[in-house]
Amino acid sequence: DKLVVYGGTGKAARDWRSFDAMVRTLETLKQDETMLVQSGRPVGVMQTHEWAPRVLIANSNLVGDWANWEEFRRLEALGLTMYGQMTAGSWIYIGTQG
Repeated sequence: DKLVVYGGTGKAARDWRSFDAMVRTLETLKQDETMLVQSGRPVGVMQTHEWAPRVLIANSNLVGDWANWEEFRRLEALGLTMYGQMTAGSWIYIGTQG
């Protein structure tokens, strides 16, 4: 229901709207396009080439004075980021072995 797939908090999508948008985008993605995902939300599609990655993902990127749990949780509560952990957010979850 909350899209948590790893470690009790690791999410592969920020919310269900984002999940559905990623699925729709992947279903229509052309061979020369790459979907861009920022913290569990699709933010764009770029024309690339057929050997390029289908998806580029950047998760939980905070810098400098904002790189702390208090700020992260504030942004998470506003729906502006998500905690994907290493495997869930990058879509490399390996099942119960993880």
